[in-house]
Amino acid sequence: MKKWNLSLLCLVTALAAQAWPALAGDAGQPSEAVVKAFEKIKSLEGKWTGRNGQGEPVEMTFEITGNGSAVIGYYKVDGQAHQHDMATVYHLDGARLALTHYCAVANQPRMISTKGLEGDKLSFEFLDVGNADASKDGHMHRAEYEFLSPDRFTTDWTWFQEGEARFTATVDVQRVR
Repeated sequence: MKKWNLSLLCLVTALAAQAWPALAGDAGQPSEAVVKAFEKIKSLEGKWTGRNGQGEPVEMTFEITGNGSAVIGYYKVDGQAHQHDMATVYHLDGARLALTHYCAVANQPRMISTKGLEGDKLSFEFLDVGNADASKDGHMHRAEYEFLSPDRFTTDWTWFQEGEARFTATVDVQRVR
């Protein structure tokens, strides 16, 4: 009986050890497409201006930090004191490209891209959200970037609330020279 319990314990431990890296996000090395996507995000370093979907002027700034291991993107609606300021941190996380968005509604959705660049597009899908209940509270749930040229891109962020998409916020920006 004791040998059976020990064997079962060993089996469960071995299975858990195999599953743990996938749960923790450490599912191996990123694919070439994911690395290329992160390099594309790094290429955004600098200042960008444009308009959001409501026609308001916006400013975005991207900075590389952590010895090249992360990019911080800052978003600001021109002329509106800090209520719409946000930041997004992008980094590799095992085999995926991850982002954490520090939203103006004071929650922190995390999203991942496991496919990397698909043509000129990069999509991130919802992983989880800090400081909110994803099943009912409003939060950004999906982000997509379309790189139109080295000096212009658009980004669409989809807002979910009570389990469904409510709207998509679009930003169109150009690099400031």
